[in-house]
Amino acid sequence: MQQGNSKFLNIKIFKKLNRLSPSTFHFIISSKISKRATERNRLKRLLKEWARVNSKNINPGYKILVILRPEANQLIPLTLKSIFLKALKNTKFSVYR
Repeated sequence: MQQGNSKFLNIKIFKKLNRLSPSTFHFIISSKISKRATERNRLKRLLKEWARVNSKNINPGYKILVILRPEANQLIPLTLKSIFLKALKNTKFSVYR
């Protein structure tokens, strides 16, 4: 397992047994970020879309778990996007091509 940490999110990366299958993303956004489910779901949709758009740059064979910290609630979406992509690039595994 590899971790990439930031002030606003944690990324945990696990190797899959089948290294040829595409990498999958999983997101955890707690109610500490927002009490409203609609706001949490919006953040999940944004993160999923950014992962989908950048999936061609992600090497196959990984499970990537993204955990948002409560501090991420104060960010605007474009800033969160750049932090998310930078955290993916800075992991020690060759996840990001």
